[in-house]
Amino acid sequence: MKNGIFFLLIVNVLVSCKPEPLDINIKQAPEKLSFSNQYLGDGLFGVVMSKSFSGLKQPFRAGDSTQMIDSSLLISGASIRLIGSNVALTLEPLSTGIYGVNQLNLIDGEKYRMEANHPVLGSIWAEAVKMEKVRFDSINFEVTEDDKNIDLHFSFTENQSTKNYYVVNYLLVKKDEPIPNKPDPEYISRRIFEQQARFDLFSDADAVNGKIEVKRKLLNQGISDSLWLSLSHISEEYYHFLEAQRRGGTLFNQLRGEVINYPSNIHNGYGFFSLHEPDIILTRRIKVR
Repeated sequence: MKNGIFFLLIVNVLVSCKPEPLDINIKQAPEKLSFSNQYLGDGLFGVVMSKSFSGLKQPFRAGDSTQMIDSSLLISGASIRLIGSNVALTLEPLSTGIYGVNQLNLIDGEKYRMEANHPVLGSIWAEAVKMEKVRFDSINFEVTEDDKNIDLHFSFTENQSTKNYYVVNYLLVKKDEPIPNKPDPEYISRRIFEQQARFDLFSDADAVNGKIEVKRKLLNQGISDSLWLSLSHISEEYYHFLEAQRRGGTLFNQLRGEVINYPSNIHNGYGFFSLHEPDIILTRRIKVR
């Protein structure tokens, strides 16, 4: 696996004019570990380990329309273990804050425990059940002639015997960006992690006759004629975490460690440990109207 393939830290932040600073005294929450992960199947599992920061600090580089979190928030020197009925392993450090393995096979319905230790920021742990993979039934993708919008229609089958939750991620690919003819899991995982803000959440309540069918209009503005789609079957707890993340401003507020209380399953830390396996599709322009 190449270093940095599981890079999470690109966040869209609205930049506004700042008033004159005021001297204030606000008690800040202590720095804690923040955890995020992705399991892709095919043996690939990656983790981004970072730390929370004070709400009075600005951890973003100035001058970019898309802001990049300062790499000083990424945590090196952590030991991360994954433990389950069929596995007990330590993740390999790939680069600062990035850890992973490329030969991991998880079992649907099995519970796994994540344990992470850092010599300064302490220890965190969490447990998660490996969710069964769900696949798209159909996808139609149309770009309007003026390139201003993308009309998307997709469907998937819902398991009516249980209560279920799902997330669909959308990632536009810039027109001048090269796309491999056969994208490998490394490329896909990097792209999925680059965008967390554009997603939709669904549950069994959205199903009609066992199907969830969605029509979605995406603002394009000539940016793209290709689109990554990923569908994941997720736990109810992770569903509520994503709900809060969407309301609160995604990763920026998640790492601030104050004000917003996310329904995290990380003990003594921030973020969420989830073992969902996405169905990932690259859709190219099929029709211009």
